[in-house]
Amino acid sequence: MNTASLHNGCHFLPGFFQIAYVTTDLEQAMRTFDEQYGVKRYFELRDVAYDERTRVSIATAYAGDVMIELIEPKGEGGSIYELLLPQDGDFAIRHHHMGHLFQREEDLKQAVQLATRKGQAIAYEGGMGGVLKAVYIDTRDVLGHYLEYIHCTPVGLEFLNQAPRN
Repeated sequence: MNTASLHNGCHFLPGFFQIAYVTTDLEQAMRTFDEQYGVKRYFELRDVAYDERTRVSIATAYAGDVMIELIEPKGEGGSIYELLLPQDGDFAIRHHHMGHLFQREEDLKQAVQLATRKGQAIAYEGGMGGVLKAVYIDTRDVLGHYLEYIHCTPVGLEFLNQAPRN
């Protein structure tokens, strides 16, 4: 898995390892990725609390060295996941974020500070205690998607590596 330190000179896009999509139907999105792109095997988490109003189901898989993450939000429509999806009930898959993994928590903090100094807003900050810390930077105005900055403990790296290789 590609992790990065800010010392490589690239402050905003180091450690790229993941492309994430939001979808209105996780099962249909997995079928689509199977039929169109050959991604057949996933690690799945179902009905996980994202915030007090939203739950998500997630499927992850590696295609080569890149993790594909599919996210189906179910909530009241206000989460950063739901904002990119159509509200008419039609099936959709939409690019949501690029994931960047940092070796050191200090590098993650520095990257977030640099992004906010450049005018990018923090859209979400959270994670799973003792496993990983995640920060979404809102780069939709420039890139059309979010950037997710992640730092994992060794347990977190094991968690990420549960995604099967396709």
